This record gives sequence, C-alpha cells and structure tokens, in this order.
Amino acid sequence: CKVLTYNPSYNQLVIFGFNCPKNDGSADQVLTTDGSGSLTFQTPASSAGITSISESTTTATAGQTAFTAPNVFDDGSQTKAFPVSVFVNGVRHRVGSASSCDFQLSAPQTINFNAQSAATAGDRVTIQVGFGHTISEEYFTATQDQTSFQTTSSTPGAIKEKIHVYLNGVLLKRGTDYTAGSPITLGAGADVGDEISLVSNAGEDVFTATAGQTIFTPTDNDTTSKIIEVYQNGIRLELTQDCLLYTSPSPRDS
Repeated sequence: CKVLTYNPSYNQLVIFGFNCPKNDGSADQVLTTDGSGSLTFQTPASSAGITSISESTTTATAGQTAFTAPNVFDDGSQTKAFPVSVFVNGVRHRVGSASSCDFQLSAPQTINFNAQSAATAGDRVTIQVGFGHTISEEYFTATQDQTSFQTTSSTPGAIKEKIHVYLNGVLLKRGTDYTAGSPITLGAGADVGDEISLVSNAGEDVFTATAGQTIFTPTDNDTTSKIIEVYQNGIRLELTQDCLLYTSPSPRDS
C-alpha cells in the first residue's frame, strides 16, 4: 500500500515508495515506472507497453487523392515511422507504389492515394495512426483456388494469434474463414487476382450476434476507444458514427 503525503518544499503530493521526477514533462508525455519505484516522463511512442491509436474520418470529394492523417506519423527524426492504416468505406487499403497497392505515405502527415484508387464523392476515408506498437504487413495476389499463404516470420507459431487476414480489404474470421499458423490456410480457395493481406497487430474478440443485438463486451476490461477497432462482417465500423464504446468501473457492466 502506498502512502500519499504532501511535500511543501515542492508544493507536490508524494506517493511513498515512488521516486517522482522533479521537473515536469512535455505536452502529451506520460509517467512510466521502471518497476522499482522510479518514475520518468516519456512519450507514448517510446514507452514500453503503451499502445494507442488515433484516427479521423473524412468524406471524400470526387477524384480526391490527398488526405491528412490525424497525427504526424514521421517527423523526420524517428527511428521508425508510426504505423498507418487506411480504410475506405470500411475496406482496408494497401500501402505501396505497386499497381496492386492503393496509397503511399508522404511525411510528415499526408496520405496520397494512387491514381487507380482515387476516391469517389461521398467515400468515407478513415486514417489511423498507431503509437507504441508496430504493424507488419505482407501482401499476396492469389492464383486460382490458392489456399496457402506463407508468412515470412521466423516464429509464425508465436504470432499466429496476432495475425489478421484480409481478403480484398475485408477482414476474415479466424477459425472459420482461415486457419492461423505456418502457413495461413484459407477455408475456401481464392479466386485468381484476389488480394490477401496478412497484418500482424493484436488479438481479437469474435461475437456472433443475436437478432437486434447492439451491445458486445470485450474480454479485456482495459479496452478503450484508443485501442479498439470494430468490424461487422469484415467491414470496419466508424467509432461514434457506427458504434459507441461505453466504459464503467470494474467489473464492467456494459
């Protein structure tokens, strides 16, 4: 049990057992512990275990190709750019310059759609920037009836629960539409030209709805709007537009 006391010398509340930094951190930084009682200010991107996402959704104009991400994903000094995901009307797009890809990244904060992927009027374009984690993506263009897709990970068994599989931008259901492992195996053969994306990020909860059901409770009580993605039949939903996240004191009752 920690004891909370007041230190008049610093005009601060002091938690006994923790060594608090004397100076304030920068905007948007957070306090982290080294596990031995020493607290420091760090940015979420460099803080181990801190994961969050920011996203924004815009309604596109006809032929629009340039979009602005909700946050800077590459300020020019980062060792590795923050991961960026783009969805159009809930369908996931591919990053890259190849003809099978949909958009490219332009630091520090711009998304440029490739010519063949230019938006149509009314398209809902959602851009997500991640903090405190990385996403690896592998792309395949299927041959007729192909079912097997080999990830290049050296330890696929250790990450199979973190792989999300998309078929033409629509999220597939693990255990029903595909088997996670090495390789990834589809339950039904793909059509020639189908685009298969293997995306490694986080695990997931899967629900089968009853008629009219609107409330679904994640198994992780720490789920927040900063880390959640919601899909209905493989199409990504917009937070606040299509779905809401309710939180309550533990244990959760919503």
